[in-house]
Amino acid sequence: MKIKKKKNDSKDNIIGFIIYLFLYLIIPSTAISFFAMADKNIKEKKRNNI
Repeated sequence: MKIKKKKNDSKDNIIGFIIYLFLYLIIPSTAISFFAMADKNIKEKKRNNI
């Protein structure tokens, strides 16, 4: 069986790749900032308890 490639396939792949890259770059930075905030809160709580 021969599979005919649609002209839209390459465009869809590029869009998917851009979305993947966007998520790959954005999510780690937000996760890092979130953990940094949580870490700061934990340190402040420890400082207050002492």
